[in-house]
Amino acid sequence: MSKGASVSWQYADTRAFRWQQSYLNTGTDPIREITSVSALDLDLKPDLGQLLVHCVRRDGDYSREAQPFRSHLQIQGGRWNAPVFTGLIVVEVVGRSEFLIIGVQQERGWAFSLDQLDDRLRLSVILHEMEKNVAPKSSLAACPIFIGACGGDLDTAVNLALDHLRTRILPPALNGAPWVSYNIWSTDAQDVEKNILDEIPFAAAMGVDLFYLDASWYRGSSTRGNGDWGKGIGSYTEDRSKFPRGLRYLSDQVHAAGMKFGLWVGPNIDRCDSGFPRNTSVMARIGRW
Repeated sequence: MSKGASVSWQYADTRAFRWQQSYLNTGTDPIREITSVSALDLDLKPDLGQLLVHCVRRDGDYSREAQPFRSHLQIQGGRWNAPVFTGLIVVEVVGRSEFLIIGVQQERGWAFSLDQLDDRLRLSVILHEMEKNVAPKSSLAACPIFIGACGGDLDTAVNLALDHLRTRILPPALNGAPWVSYNIWSTDAQDVEKNILDEIPFAAAMGVDLFYLDASWYRGSSTRGNGDWGKGIGSYTEDRSKFPRGLRYLSDQVHAAGMKFGLWVGPNIDRCDSGFPRNTSVMARIGRW
């Protein structure tokens, strides 16, 4: 399997660029059960001096950590429904006001590593917990990564990342945002539609702008009342056992109460057992609701 990469230089407006590695199956047989691939391999000078790696932990309260680098350092994104760190990592050259910014554009299933080798520092990002097959002449793309560099201080580095996120990655804010939102979901087996409908007048009376139905509205979702919102994710077909009159009816009631109706989907979450369709038809069906 051959390896390639695409680079989109974007220094003009954000001082960062986009990097994405891909792998092409050049053979005549499928490559099965790929469990990990490299998303970034970057060699740094070996004599940079003392390094400090800044990252944000998210397995509890969001908190910034500064981890000193010695000879090996690894930061994990975490597993399904068990996050550890966010994908924003800043490497600081202590005493020189120099910063390297790495943005892993994937929620979980990645590992950032920094290793001291004989003649260089190796910075790498590995994607793991995969179950992928690649057909002949087909390719497998790693997640995009944005990379930036700056002088100054840590605030300068973080603001560079924020500018790039706002300019190149995040969708533009919707008119009137931010909205006051009312978030509700259920993994119960009975009275789901009734209980959610009962919340609509309460939310409207509080002046809520957006009544937002979160996870577990789709077929195959949990009915055990245990909060397992990930069960059934990817089917994205409304569960008529929970919503006998369908989501369109629920949406109409929300609109009649003077609020916007929001529906959670998670196309960034791709579980191997989800059956998530790799096309846009699912979004077209949602649009008709």
